[in-house]
Amino acid sequence: MNQLSDRERTKRKEKELQFRHSEILQEAEKIFAAKGFYNTTIAEIAQASGFAVGTLYQFFQSKEKLYMAMVVEKMALMYAGMTAAAEQENTIEKLRAIIRAHFQFVENNLDFCNLFFGWDTASLSDGHTYLRNRMFEEYVNHAQYIEVILVEGMDKNILRKLNPRIMSFALSWMIRGVIFNWMTTTRDEPLTEKVSLVLDIILHGVFDYGGVNEKNGLSA
Repeated sequence: MNQLSDRERTKRKEKELQFRHSEILQEAEKIFAAKGFYNTTIAEIAQASGFAVGTLYQFFQSKEKLYMAMVVEKMALMYAGMTAAAEQENTIEKLRAIIRAHFQFVENNLDFCNLFFGWDTASLSDGHTYLRNRMFEEYVNHAQYIEVILVEGMDKNILRKLNPRIMSFALSWMIRGVIFNWMTTTRDEPLTEKVSLVLDIILHGVFDYGGVNEKNGLSA
């Protein structure tokens, strides 16, 4: 009986620590987004999250470690959300779901995304290389996941049989381009309203076959 109670106490303690960990990262994200990495202090994050500075250091050895943990966890959440959304039967709907999930993540995490468009990671020292490599690794893994979906579409004769890896990276960078434009302009409509536009460009391109003539020198 005591052994069972010990396990329960351990689980409760783990849940409490995880809750505190998440709470610190949530508050840190807001402050980093507002002030940047360099101008943010551990004391500010501790005060915002309701912990003493010493308690904060029990979770994270430094401001740099805290920042990296925030980025890595948020990034993993973003990619996990896109993967989960892509559990569709139809290849096209899988692509649509991935685009929509990415756009929804941006809309729901503006503080985090604003932080990255400022690209304040240049303020990091030893952790910069680690964080950059980790981000690149996650990005490549996701691109490979999209590549599998594209190959599936090719096998079903839904998509043209082009280089799937290049197509995957092209889709990824198009999504990022639309996000960047939305983040840096007036945001006159929800980002998710642009899902169909991105998918249409990917599937049909930008070439107007109906407007082809001898003057523009193009031919179908």
